[in-house]
Amino acid sequence: MRELMMAHGLLPPTFESSRRPDQFVATFLFHHFLGPDDIAWLGQLTNEAISDEEARALVFVRELGAIDNAAYRAINRTDTLDASSHLRRLRDLQLLEMKGGGSRAYYVPGPQFHEAMARPPAQSVGRRVPDSHQVADNSHQVAPDSHQLLVTIPADLRERIPAPGSKPRRETLRTLVQDLCLWRSLSAREIATILGRQDPKPLVRDYLSPMVAEGLLQYTIPEMENHPDQRYVVSPPEPE
Repeated sequence: MRELMMAHGLLPPTFESSRRPDQFVATFLFHHFLGPDDIAWLGQLTNEAISDEEARALVFVRELGAIDNAAYRAINRTDTLDASSHLRRLRDLQLLEMKGGGSRAYYVPGPQFHEAMARPPAQSVGRRVPDSHQVADNSHQVAPDSHQLLVTIPADLRERIPAPGSKPRRETLRTLVQDLCLWRSLSAREIATILGRQDPKPLVRDYLSPMVAEGLLQYTIPEMENHPDQRYVVSPPEPE
């Protein structure tokens, strides 16, 4: 599929797999890569030479708003070190801006990128991307208004939220998280807010990521786990 799409000038697909319930998600961006509009747009970003791999990354960011090392590797079929080197170069050119750190680092549009996107439509193509300065350094979206969020939760779910300082059993909390994500898609920070937790990272590590691996939850943006707009939903039931 990668080879066929690239042979027809399309961005290659990305894949996200899960052992449970034995499924994978293939994401196809039906965008003709490096067509005349893309070349014109890339030419407005910088006067520096841009490789095809870096150009793919910039088009990916234009379409999805962010990219990380894993997504760069997926669309360019390269290794971690090469992806890191190219992403750092795009950062140094101010085309991208790094958020977060370590394995959870990701890149959003930088100053030069925004400058090109702010030009009149006749001079710039692609959809507008989010302002990188409005995205939190954490990879799970900006902090929500806790009161507004809590009052929208259905009463039956609100009654099950643990009291401050209590330590509910692990399975009880997993079931509550699953039911909350069945109610609506939620970011890690929103789930942490509901549960009265300041830092969503332990929640991601101990609950959300394992539940995704087990097939109990799914990412709303499976092609990039650390996307700043990432949310969680309940996986559809397995066919009988």
